[in-house]
Amino acid sequence: MDEVKQCPRCHAFELILDPRSHRDNDIEWCRVCGFVRDDAEGDLPLPHYSFQYRLQGVPTENLEDIEELHGCMPVDDLCETEAWLKARESEGYEFMKCVLVNMEGHIIWLRGSPRDWNCESDC
Repeated sequence: MDEVKQCPRCHAFELILDPRSHRDNDIEWCRVCGFVRDDAEGDLPLPHYSFQYRLQGVPTENLEDIEELHGCMPVDDLCETEAWLKARESEGYEFMKCVLVNMEGHIIWLRGSPRDWNCESDC
């Protein structure tokens, strides 16, 4: 099993070595908040976000990237963020998780629950 470390942003024990890492360049990625630490490029700047979604009636392997189709989720205004999410949900998308880490480093769960994503104990 891969070593799992504690994320410095959301503190979940879900910081893993990204499979895209190379021998000379480790990339760590948090499965909860989307934080990325790249040896070559440093930490992912704030704000950042992570979400997981599905579309009714579309198999996961055929799912197109939501942001390529609808633009990036806005992160500077929570009202705009919520409007973007609701618009996608009205189109049939279901968000199992949507986590925003704002400029101050605060973790904001917009969809889903940390309880379902932090597997530090008995998952």
